[in-house]
Amino acid sequence: MTVAFLISVGRSGGLYTLSLFDGHPQVSCIPIELQFHRHWDLYGCDAIRDAGKLAEIILSQTRVARLKEGPFHGVTSGPQEWGRIDFDAFARTFRGLMWERPLSRRNTFLSLHEAYFTTLGRRPDDLKAIVEFGCFADWNAQRLADFPEARFLHLVRDPRAFLTSQKMVTYRHYDGLLHPSMSSLHEKFLLNHYNEHAVRHFTQMYDLQARLPGQVLVVRTEDMNRDLDATATRLSQWLDLDDLPCLRDSTMLGASFRGNSIYDTSEPAPHRQSGEKFRSSSHALERRALEAVYHKHMEHLGYRPDYIDHRSGRLRRLTGWLAWCAPFQGELTWIFNPKSRAFADREPSRPWLRGIWRNKPAVARLLRRSLVPYFLIRSLAVFVIQRAVIFSRMAAGKYRLDPRQIMDNAAAGGPVRSAQPEPNLGAQQPAATGRS
Repeated sequence: MTVAFLISVGRSGGLYTLSLFDGHPQVSCIPIELQFHRHWDLYGCDAIRDAGKLAEIILSQTRVARLKEGPFHGVTSGPQEWGRIDFDAFARTFRGLMWERPLSRRNTFLSLHEAYFTTLGRRPDDLKAIVEFGCFADWNAQRLADFPEARFLHLVRDPRAFLTSQKMVTYRHYDGLLHPSMSSLHEKFLLNHYNEHAVRHFTQMYDLQARLPGQVLVVRTEDMNRDLDATATRLSQWLDLDDLPCLRDSTMLGASFRGNSIYDTSEPAPHRQSGEKFRSSSHALERRALEAVYHKHMEHLGYRPDYIDHRSGRLRRLTGWLAWCAPFQGELTWIFNPKSRAFADREPSRPWLRGIWRNKPAVARLLRRSLVPYFLIRSLAVFVIQRAVIFSRMAAGKYRLDPRQIMDNAAAGGPVRSAQPEPNLGAQQPAATGRS
């Protein structure tokens, strides 16, 4: 049986790719961003030596709980429609397998997927591959420790596109300014946090690709849009699966999957974005700044930069780095957007004022508009500090991304390029189970 991990940074089409495996009768792929090894670490599962207690943590605290009542992103408007798996039967099977096998991280992972596969009414002997949506490269060492022959499907997308998409989500949920739950200063500034995380992710994946070339397959999201049939054939051959028509059909638990794009989702997947969609949402200065960081990575993957490439002179590269000093689209304009969190979601803390806010929409709109100067002053201060943080992290080497240098160093037996994993945005806190 092949164990494969789908690895990608956010907004790169990972959930859509997972949906292509959903209907395959030889594959177990739990239709969520499972991130099993990350949650194992997060909830201190190494310290839990009771199979029943460990099973309960997995079923109730991790994202496996979404199989019971959702949410499933971009799948349906009504959560009740997603009772497509008998969660109670799944939980009983999982607990039974946990008691039968020695307690370990590897056996827990296998039991989880085998329980899911059999709950769908399939025979265990038909299971030929497990595909897990692991998202981040930070836990690759744990994955290889459990499955030395594991395969890694590295899904990539034009960095200008996925970072523009991430930026729009950020402005929608966090005002595009600060994330209050982050612990360190540089993590609170989301523009820096996402870029630094992406650079670290790609560095680790290039290192892994050089050390284990036969176990890593790189697939571009854009290739699925242009030729899904050829990409599906490539995936089936790499995983030693039967090349069935279901690999061209995007589903979640057998139902049509419409994707979780931040753009229009009225039409079924695959993605409606052509690869050039980001241009309408990304200012020219922003693209130039991103290319200053990612142009070697882009050229290595076959993307063509608009402004900066390996032939660019020193002056042109310098203008790319200086573009980081400019405010990017959305960093100030979100303030005047009535749909932004600043106007739509935020409410006063005092009860009497909150009552006016909820019951007198006209008064609330007037109060919101009166706060625009405050938001402008706040955003300007945050902008100045944020750029200082970004340039300081650049000077510390956190934005260096040269695929050829990374892979040459790895092939020569140099030190493994890794870093301590950072907490995921919006991650829930670990249960009080202790750490080993």
